[in-house]
Amino acid sequence: MINSDRPMPPLEGVEHRWVTVRGARLHIAESGTGEPVVLLHGFPQHWYAWCALVPLLADGHRLICVDLRGFGWSEQTERGYDTDGLGDDILALLDELGLDRHWPALTRYLLRRAVADPTAWRDADLTEFAEAAQASAHAGQAMFWQYVVRDIPAGFRGTHRRRRLTVPTLVLGGEHDPVIPPALLRGGAPDADDPTVRVVPGAGHHLHEERPELVAEALRKLIARTG
Repeated sequence: MINSDRPMPPLEGVEHRWVTVRGARLHIAESGTGEPVVLLHGFPQHWYAWCALVPLLADGHRLICVDLRGFGWSEQTERGYDTDGLGDDILALLDELGLDRHWPALTRYLLRRAVADPTAWRDADLTEFAEAAQASAHAGQAMFWQYVVRDIPAGFRGTHRRRRLTVPTLVLGGEHDPVIPPALLRGGAPDADDPTVRVVPGAGHHLHEERPELVAEALRKLIARTG
């Protein structure tokens, strides 16, 4: 099923197109010019999750907001929703867009938003996890990543296939996040060689909506570190 006939929310400066990869027609919303930055939404969102961030980053960056397979305006297929498969979709999409340098050499940095240490669910206080689960129906989906990443999502494959992230990695989370409490963030990113974990005071789960200026500035500083 293709969702391209659904009304599209307006966002100034954004252009839409569809690219077929691995048997699925994926929708992307693009804005700006310059260094490519791929924005990948989480569950159960789509490209418009980045509506507050796009105007802050489009000057000087080519933003590529992807609707993952089955989400938003991308095609719904019977299969292909496992994490590695979704990652392969993005790799194939970047090939189609001409960003076909080999992973992971092209990746300079990775920013993860509200993604727990993969080992933290095992090691954390189960009372805190239970409280998070009661506070939000999304807690059971909490390991479903959400990234802000340049060029290509190294962690997309690296995290789940246990490949090392050798680039600077920043993990952002909110102090009052009911889905991934700070205790689950503070373990850092054990799959990364150069991780930084930052808990934002007073913030919740959707930092890109609550604090878009902060997220944009964090990305700019991460870019400057690796420039």
